Amino acid sequence: MAQSPTIFVRISILALTWLGCSTGTILSSEKELQQLRENYVQLKETVDIKIAQLEFKCKQLEEKDAQLEEEIRLKDQQLKELLSYNARNAPEGAATDLRAVGSNANLRQGTTKMPTSCLDLKAAGFYLNGIYPVVGAQHIELVHCDFSKLTFDPSFQKWIGFADVKSAPTYFHVQRFTRDAFKQSNTTVLFNVEHLNVGGAMDVKTGIFTAPRAGKYFFSITGLAWFPVSSYRRIFYIGLYKNSNQIAMAHAGEASTLGQWGPFSSLSTQNLQKGDQLSVEIYRISPDVYLNGNGFVYFTGWLMEEEVVLSL
Repeated sequence: MAQSPTIFVRISILALTWLGCSTGTILSSEKELQQLRENYVQLKETVDIKIAQLEFKCKQLEEKDAQLEEEIRLKDQQLKELLSYNARNAPEGAATDLRAVGSNANLRQGTTKMPTSCLDLKAAGFYLNGIYPVVGAQHIELVHCDFSKLTFDPSFQKWIGFADVKSAPTYFHVQRFTRDAFKQSNTTVLFNVEHLNVGGAMDVKTGIFTAPRAGKYFFSITGLAWFPVSSYRRIFYIGLYKNSNQIAMAHAGEASTLGQWGPFSSLSTQNLQKGDQLSVEIYRISPDVYLNGNGFVYFTGWLMEEEVVLSL
């Protein structure tokens, strides 16, 4: 019986040893489990980031693919427009396939009409951006062409305005200096002094101006008429005539006890056709009234705007 305490002590030591080992093992397992959880969270975050990056790259590729498809469609449409234009403007019997429009030289040789737009210019081989004159409905117009844009892009062509183009200048300034008392009505007034007559449209021998081309012209008639002593009002009417029809007029009237000069003037803008003839005539005049012949009567005119399109 003396050995019982000893055995009890040994059993107690073994039990304590076992409990210590079990507790250490449990603590070590929990630590490993916590580490595994943290590793999983980190790995999941990494995977999620990679997935998001892949999805973004896929979206970018899809957008680029859509852009390429749109560019191909636009290029195809542009090529069809060019082929169609070349087919409409090519000389009879000329080739109109892709090989024919592959060279700017071919296009320039195949296009004979005057350009009316940036599209015409591009089809004719122009490629430098800038301002170009084109044929409008009635006048030469200026447009800015951006050949880097597609033809149906609103910025491909921008209208600038009208070009002041004249096939030849036309302007004159003549004077009446005859020292006579001209009082004949319905008779062309002659202007014997020619100060300026660029273009030769004014004939001082006949007093008739002949429009050399269609367009808008400006005319001025100024002068003095003599009114003798009179107790009643005397009148003087003078007019501008186109093809024998009055188109502008001026008048003066006086009732004077001393006799005096009465000024008159007529300013007008006229739309003329090539060959229209203009003259100055007195169409109503009182007795003893007459047109000044000492250099105070002038007839002036010039071409303001030519309808160049009609002559192309």
